[in-house]
Amino acid sequence: MEKVIFAVGEIFKQHDTGFSHPESPKRIEITMNFLKTFKHKALELIGPEKASREIVEIVHDPGYVEYIKVFSEAGGGHPLGDLDTVVSKRTYEVALYAVGTTLKVLRKVLFGGYKIGFAAIRPPGHHAHKGLAKGFCIFNNVAIAAKYAIENYGYKRVAILDIDAHHGDGTQEIFYTTDKVLYVSLHQDPKTLYPGTGFPEEVGEKEGEGYTINIPLPPGISDKGYALALRDIALPIIELYKPEILFISAGFDTHHKDPLTDINLTLKTYWHIGKAIYSLFGRKVEGIVAVLEGGYALNYLPKAIMNLILACNTDNPLYYEKVVLKENMNYVRKSIEKALRVHKKYWKL
Repeated sequence: MEKVIFAVGEIFKQHDTGFSHPESPKRIEITMNFLKTFKHKALELIGPEKASREIVEIVHDPGYVEYIKVFSEAGGGHPLGDLDTVVSKRTYEVALYAVGTTLKVLRKVLFGGYKIGFAAIRPPGHHAHKGLAKGFCIFNNVAIAAKYAIENYGYKRVAILDIDAHHGDGTQEIFYTTDKVLYVSLHQDPKTLYPGTGFPEEVGEKEGEGYTINIPLPPGISDKGYALALRDIALPIIELYKPEILFISAGFDTHHKDPLTDINLTLKTYWHIGKAIYSLFGRKVEGIVAVLEGGYALNYLPKAIMNLILACNTDNPLYYEKVVLKENMNYVRKSIEKALRVHKKYWKL
């Protein structure tokens, strides 16, 4: 049995995005309520931890961090005119806890006897750039943790697998010129979904050329097509890179009931993703840290999380849905082949 560490806390409900905003405190509330009755011998719960401003600034511009602090303490609003993103009076404080809790899970995985950890935090992070809040995101939690592992623990090869339906444009920007971080993103075709980035041709620059792997997926893709993209591109490249740590930007807005996207996964696919990720152990990967990004089908969110992180301890998915969703496999294969043509220039696929 592999012990799985799971971090969550009431503090994350204090980032107030207002009535009817999809990235709401209810995401944490529902997850915490679920955990009151859900029991699994492998799962261990821990509370949140606050990061210092100095840690946030290993990725984010100091002027930007100061802006979020002052803006939040003054009551907040929409930072820099981004109407999708909300800063409230407690947002700066909560965002520090989101970063700190991600780092706490990282420490537990690397030094505490765990191989897999999950940080159920908000605000999410993968759209946050070095000096810009956007797409519901304030500080880039995964990017900060990845860079912290490199600068403080001496790791040289870190991978980030982003399974959110939206492309993580912030994470891509932060690591676009380095080969120390491999960024792999499976996301809905950027011609059809925010933020409009993440085309296969965006491969990185300078030392980072070839280390940004974008795999756009057509609207309507479901379980079979997604598994094909994982099998043919994402997982082989991660294996070839041989990361020492694997981060998962764990967005669950790929579920077919999500109100914001057009990817149609069922719950079992999150278990298959988790199983595939766990298979990377023994190939230099020392630990896996998954961090909550999107996911707005609230009744399905906790079940999707558990299928993902407990796959290493189960022979079958904990949660199924009795639904079969049609997908155009010809369309799917064309999308995957297009991405393959780009990435084969850098990887032996």
